[in-house]
Amino acid sequence: MPSRAKRIAIGASVAILLALWALTLDGFFVCPDILRWTDQERGEAVAETYGASLENASIRASDGAALKGWLFTPQDYHGRVVLLVHAGVGNRREMLGPAEWLLERGYACLLVDQRGCGTSRGRISWGVNEPADIAAWATWLRDRTHASALFGYGVSRGGATLLQSLALKAPFTGLALAATGAGNVAQPYQLIGDKMGISERSARMMWWPLIEPSFWWIRVQYGFDMKKALDGVSAIRGSQVAVLLLHGSEDRLAAAERLRDANPQHTELVVIRGAGHQWFTPGQPEVMKRVLAWFDAHAKS
Repeated sequence: MPSRAKRIAIGASVAILLALWALTLDGFFVCPDILRWTDQERGEAVAETYGASLENASIRASDGAALKGWLFTPQDYHGRVVLLVHAGVGNRREMLGPAEWLLERGYACLLVDQRGCGTSRGRISWGVNEPADIAAWATWLRDRTHASALFGYGVSRGGATLLQSLALKAPFTGLALAATGAGNVAQPYQLIGDKMGISERSARMMWWPLIEPSFWWIRVQYGFDMKKALDGVSAIRGSQVAVLLLHGSEDRLAAAERLRDANPQHTELVVIRGAGHQWFTPGQPEVMKRVLAWFDAHAKS
């Protein structure tokens, strides 16, 4: 039987560890250090270079959060528009490279800051609230531009958010998604298994003591349930929206293959040899040429 002093020491140690764990979770997951500077001057320079107008766009999310973005409209606008969604905890300026390719070919472009990123308000919820934000942006963009074809292009988390929005019937003609996951944050052990290349069962055995308390803490402290995040596989299954998946051979393919197999009739998977996850971050010519050809083909179909 441990002495009273030892029990107190053990209890204090556990309390300190839990406090450190909560602070780490807040700092790196719920309240990460966000780059707020979206570089308005560079956005204006891109608009001038391609003879496009630039509008500072804003909508209200269903929970009242103000969401921000840039709408570029080229002079030779032909009715095709693309909603571009950044990766991770970045912001809209990361999508200026792809936007330049699209503007040069007459596509209007809406670049948005996901909630909690850039100058958009709200808190990052990793798929709980973001899909509804994207669906609202898509509806706004279609109505604002009178689009004949509305596409989405996203990288990593941006692609997953676009994918999840299909569950809410977002009015897309098609989606091109680079290095995206399956949008399965609500299934954390499957997500970890995909990332680590292990079975879901093994991931559960290894990570249960961290994942379950973390989800509980987020629900109590911040009021959203991570297990209610929309599942990308369920969203794509049965959808009539065409989806192009661009994935690197050096990035684990399990999630991309699961998405393709959920709706093979409307989903195309292109594996780029030698590419890893981070390879897709800039607007590479190989990626954008494929995306533009795919958009053109589906805009005409």
